[in-house]
Amino acid sequence: MARERRVDYTGLALLAGGVVLVALTWAGYWLGALVDARLHSGARWTTVGIIVGLVFGFFDLYRVAALILRNQPPITPVLPEKNENSEDE
Repeated sequence: MARERRVDYTGLALLAGGVVLVALTWAGYWLGALVDARLHSGARWTTVGIIVGLVFGFFDLYRVAALILRNQPPITPVLPEKNENSEDE
């Protein structure tokens, strides 16, 4: 019988979440800079765009991490076996 090989994509999913965070932050900066250039409003909309991009990026990263943690098996602690000859009692 061939043993089924399971591939773990946890690291790749977190990497993709990080890339989305950077991409949304950059998109927020770009859109904010575009609005600032058209309205001649300094860096007000650039700052707003960066903040909005960061919020959406971290939300997506949280969503990916929660999905990964939900699919992980529960962690069971390994307790040391009690020795009958121990002098602690």
